[in-house]
Amino acid sequence: MKKIILLIYFLSIFSYSNAFAEKIIFPCTYISGKHYETFTLDMEKKLVITGDKYFPFVKGSTDEIVYFTSFIENGPFHYDGMLFTLFLKDEGAWLTVREKIGKVEFLRASGKKNILELFKDYETSFAFICGEE
Repeated sequence: MKKIILLIYFLSIFSYSNAFAEKIIFPCTYISGKHYETFTLDMEKKLVITGDKYFPFVKGSTDEIVYFTSFIENGPFHYDGMLFTLFLKDEGAWLTVREKIGKVEFLRASGKKNILELFKDYETSFAFICGEE
């Protein structure tokens, strides 16, 4: 009887190990099949890791859809921004690019912790095919 209980216990642990994985490897390719980027998602720390860069999940991310952003200064008064949307369940990703975001607008959205607002009227620039390794 003890062996059966132990067997059931171990099977239940292993059957849920992927559902609550701490890190997910999520390689993405262009529609043409050429490799774009491999993202490592740390679901516990809510970080996306690519190369040696770490990006926090944006407010609104879930276990199925993860948002993260990257911004580059473009002159003294503007930023260029990229919003990545990773669809973990559907195995895809979108990249939305917005140029010349005013610093005041950027700071206002950052202060409200609502970065997604900066991209709401912009269409997806690129779509990728992705999948969990």
